[in-house]
Amino acid sequence: MSILSREECIELGVSTPTSALIEWAGKQISATQGHESRLQVRGVSPATLSDIRELSVVIEGRHREMGDSHHLPPEPTALAERIRADAVGY
Repeated sequence: MSILSREECIELGVSTPTSALIEWAGKQISATQGHESRLQVRGVSPATLSDIRELSVVIEGRHREMGDSHHLPPEPTALAERIRADAVGY
């Protein structure tokens, strides 16, 4: 399995519907039940799982506030990302 670049992660996040990501994250958290000790050996602490749960709740709330009409990042954000990517490439 290859490691995704930052740009690939951003594109994946922009092109994947938020509701699908929230549902997937919920299923992943549910799958951790009963496997906490094994996950801790691999570096996933209870605090990390708690942070993931909290982040999912925050994202779901923001998604409800913004609605489905907000599919892409705001233009200033997209422009800043392009400038950052160009600077890193330089």
